[in-house]
Amino acid sequence: MKTPSIEYQILLAASRIEPCQEQRQKLQGLITNHFDQDQLVEMAVREGVAGLLYKNLKKTGFSEDDLWRSIILLNRTRELMTHLNVLRKNNPPPLSGSEYLQIVLTGMSTPRIHFNAKLEKLLLELEGRHSGGTSLPRLMILGGGCDAPRFIDFIERDRARVVADGLCFGTRSYHGMIDEDKGNPLHAIARRYVNRVACPSTANSFDRSFTLLKNTITEWGIDGIVCTRLKFCDIWGGACKMIADALNEDGMDIPVLNLEREYNTMGSGQINTRVQAYLEMLS
Repeated sequence: MKTPSIEYQILLAASRIEPCQEQRQKLQGLITNHFDQDQLVEMAVREGVAGLLYKNLKKTGFSEDDLWRSIILLNRTRELMTHLNVLRKNNPPPLSGSEYLQIVLTGMSTPRIHFNAKLEKLLLELEGRHSGGTSLPRLMILGGGCDAPRFIDFIERDRARVVADGLCFGTRSYHGMIDEDKGNPLHAIARRYVNRVACPSTANSFDRSFTLLKNTITEWGIDGIVCTRLKFCDIWGGACKMIADALNEDGMDIPVLNLEREYNTMGSGQINTRVQAYLEMLS
């Protein structure tokens, strides 16, 4: 069994409301090891336990300035990823949808300072690059967790280009900046959580998410939407139906393809047939 990273161990030890003496000693011992502070903060923000992490680490000497430094670094990542996403407005786009998802996933497992440096160089290289022809249908992928670039590649297959997404591990994970001008860093983090694009499981989030979806359709020149969900994910099943109905009510002629897949299945003959028929309808 693979040993959890030191950052993950620290996160587990610090994610307690009132750690006992033994737990505090364990945490104190863990932070004497070398660890990526920025990755630790990012994991805590992603898991919604930044407050507990800050509260318990502060007792070990972790300062508010340390947290602000990590916030600034993570904001830089969001700024660069936003720039990368804007490049996908080009026709043809400089990278495929599967390549974009690979970059997103790389950023989730790479020390932030190294990822930012590599991404800055990549953006310069992409300025004059093109991927695919101008006549290919431009798709947007919606859905929950999808950490499989091969599945996006299965949909594209030189017959379409995925130029936008609303995936948990995609554009949504980098949406929204943390305000660096506010005094309390935890309040700033919380405000981003409240204002970012929410998962369909969040109550009363559809109207705002749908407004952003319509803006994306217009700005990125979307021809069709592929709503992909994991088997038995009823939340996204309902969300896809609501999105298709809302688009029709708004008079937006954007066909929606609803695909259900299993986690370990990248593609199948049935899915391929449905995607091919859908793309023929678009063209």
